[in-house]
Amino acid sequence: MNQHKDQAAPADGPNPKSLWWTLVIGLLLAFGILEYAAHRWLFALEQAAYGRETSAAEARDFVCQGASNHPICAAAFARAGRPPAALWLGNSQLAAINRMQPGDRNAPAILHADLAARGRYLVSYQMPNASLDEHLLTVEAVLPTYDPQLVILPICYDDIRETSIRGDVRAMIDMPGVRASMATDPLGAEMLRVAAAGTTDAEVSTDDPKSVRPKVEAAIVGWLEAHSSLWAKRDSLRGMLGFAVHTLRNKILGINSQSKRAVPPSLEAERLARLDRFLREMRSRGTRVLIYAPPYRQNVSGPYVTADYARFKARLAAMAAANGAHYADLDNIVPGPEWGMVTDDLFGFQEYDFMHFTAAGHQRLANGVDAQLRAMQF
Repeated sequence: MNQHKDQAAPADGPNPKSLWWTLVIGLLLAFGILEYAAHRWLFALEQAAYGRETSAAEARDFVCQGASNHPICAAAFARAGRPPAALWLGNSQLAAINRMQPGDRNAPAILHADLAARGRYLVSYQMPNASLDEHLLTVEAVLPTYDPQLVILPICYDDIRETSIRGDVRAMIDMPGVRASMATDPLGAEMLRVAAAGTTDAEVSTDDPKSVRPKVEAAIVGWLEAHSSLWAKRDSLRGMLGFAVHTLRNKILGINSQSKRAVPPSLEAERLARLDRFLREMRSRGTRVLIYAPPYRQNVSGPYVTADYARFKARLAAMAAANGAHYADLDNIVPGPEWGMVTDDLFGFQEYDFMHFTAAGHQRLANGVDAQLRAMQF
C-alpha cells in the first residue's frame, strides 16, 4: 500500500518583506482611489436623484423636511401672524427644477405667494422619494404648530413602494409636545407604533451611561473628521459606491426609468387603508384635505402599468368622496417638452425623467393646485 508523507513547506517560507510591501502598495492604491473619488466623483452622489439637468430650488423658510429644519418654518409662520394655513406635503417633484434659470421658482414658492395675496399661508414639507408613512407622520407632528385648515397631499404611485421612515422625520416625534399629542388620536398612535417598528438597532443606544467608550470613540471620530477629509466624507463615499453598484447593475440588466414596475397588491391595499384612516381623522378634526395624482410624463412610455395606475386613481377618487375630501387628477398637467432627462455625473448614463420638470411645469402645477383650492373656497 502506498503511503504518502506530509509535504513540508519550503524551509524559507514566504518572504515577510514581500508581504509587507504588498500590503503597503495595496493601501497606497486604495488611498489614492479614495482621494480621487472624493475629489472627482463625490459631487455626483449629491445630484444622483436629479441628474445634471435638474437642481433644487433655493431654500425657503416655508419649505422644510423634518425635525432638523422644522423650527425655521415654525418661526416664519409665527412671524407672519399665524394666518389660516395650508400644509402641502411632497417629494422632490416640488423642490427640483429642470433646466433652472435665474429667478425660476418652484410650485410651493409660486403658490405661497398666491395664497399670501389672499391672506392665507402655505407651508410645505417635502423629501425625495417620500413615503406615505413619512407624509402622515409629518402631518400628525406639525398639526399643533400650524393647525392647518387644509392639507394638500399628492399620492405618488411610484412612492407607494416606499415604506421607510427616515431619521429626520422620525425625530419629529421628539419635538416638544408632539408625542403626547399624537398619542391622543388613533392614527397618531398608529404612526408612533410604525415609527418605533422602523427603528433599527443601530439607532438605539445600548451603552452603559457610565461607560467611557462612547466618549473615547466620539473624541477619536471628532479628531479624524477634523484632520482627515476622507474620514469626514466616509458616509458619502459609501453612498457613492452603493449608487455606482446600483446603476451598473440596472444597466447590465437593462433596467431603466421606463421599465414597468408593478406595485404589489397587498402593499397597495395596506397603504390605501392607512390613507383612508387619515382622511377619516382629518374629517373628524374639521381639516379639509386635497389629495391629487401628481404630474406624470405622458409623451413617452413610463414605468406605470397603465391599467393598474388607472384603477389606483379610481380608488383614490372613491376614497376621497367617501371621506369628504377633494380629489384632483393632475397627472397630465405638464406637457412633454417641459419634462427633463436624468444624466448621472458618475457614468453619463441618460434616462427619461418622470419626476422633475421645468419652471413652466412648476407654474402649471401651482396653477392646477390653486384652481382646486379656489374650488374649495380656500
